[in-house]
Amino acid sequence: MKRKGFLPVLVLASLFQSCEYNNLQTTPDFQTRILGTWIAVDDEDHQLAPEWGLMYEASIKLYPDKTFAVNVGNQPDENIFKLGTWTLRENDQTITFYSYLDDSGTIYKDTTSFNIFIDNSGRLIFSNELALIKHKRQSN
Repeated sequence: MKRKGFLPVLVLASLFQSCEYNNLQTTPDFQTRILGTWIAVDDEDHQLAPEWGLMYEASIKLYPDKTFAVNVGNQPDENIFKLGTWTLRENDQTITFYSYLDDSGTIYKDTTSFNIFIDNSGRLIFSNELALIKHKRQSN
């Protein structure tokens, strides 16, 4: 008799565990999805280095503390110079970069904004009236 009662309990427990697991797997928010290193590419995924603001950007790394660095390659974070900060605005549709560069005592500051989105192929797109920059995520 106890054996018959055990099977339905086991099935229900399995179903509950499955539902609970599925509910825990949520899509990360946009800010989390854009973090990491992105390489500037053309339509065929060849790397390039478009100019914007104070720099030529072959790659960009967006950090969780809302700082960023450019042209980072595969360097460890402790060797990377962070160039400034970034913010998302307008319901995560615009990213603004606040850059600061000290060139032997001459201070350069720049503020550059882009429309931002991730396209269907997983590319991170920056666009404004002067540029359209496509990025693919750098694999580790």
